Amino acid sequence: MADIVVTCTECGTKTAISEYVDPTLAACHICGRKLEVPHMEPTGPRPPPPKSKPVAQPLDMGSMTVSRATSDRRLRAHARTRRRLISWSPSVLSTWLIFVIGTAVLCLLRFVLLKGSDRDVFINGALICMAVLHLTVVVDAFSDNIMTGLLCLFIPFYSIFYLYSQCDSYVLRLAVGVLLAPFGWDGVARVYGLINGLLEMLRNSAMFDS
Repeated sequence: MADIVVTCTECGTKTAISEYVDPTLAACHICGRKLEVPHMEPTGPRPPPPKSKPVAQPLDMGSMTVSRATSDRRLRAHARTRRRLISWSPSVLSTWLIFVIGTAVLCLLRFVLLKGSDRDVFINGALICMAVLHLTVVVDAFSDNIMTGLLCLFIPFYSIFYLYSQCDSYVLRLAVGVLLAPFGWDGVARVYGLINGLLEMLRNSAMFDS
């Protein structure tokens, strides 16, 4: 019995399948895409049918739904990775090394070297960078799921949860992590002040209307 080597049109993975395989069931073991099996006549005798019919097991619809959702998510993540201009996957050692060095440099500038107005300008610039990164995470979340994107857009700090639990961009994780260490509290204080200002404006508007 010979094997057929089929190349996946989605990810390029080569898969060896039996010549007797059902073409409708052949799928890539990496990305799950259906394989295009070329038509060919078997070179050997077809294997004999099983002697006893297997007992049908009840379908677990919950497991099938979770498995299908996981497969769909992997396909979307694979597609986003291919669309990214920067698809960098560093090792654990290099990730921690970049994080420690970047955080140390920014903390040294934030708390030791810069004083007065220079430090204020430096903090405001870092907060602007964090805002840009936040919008980048929101766009990435929308490309994954509309509901997740809305949560990242309207729920404070949900984008950080999404970034470190679901997003697969190592560049975004590193950039946000390096900025959070020295400027995280400044960002929290700025968001808290904006929320208080908005609530105060709504309260004054309600009092004026009454």
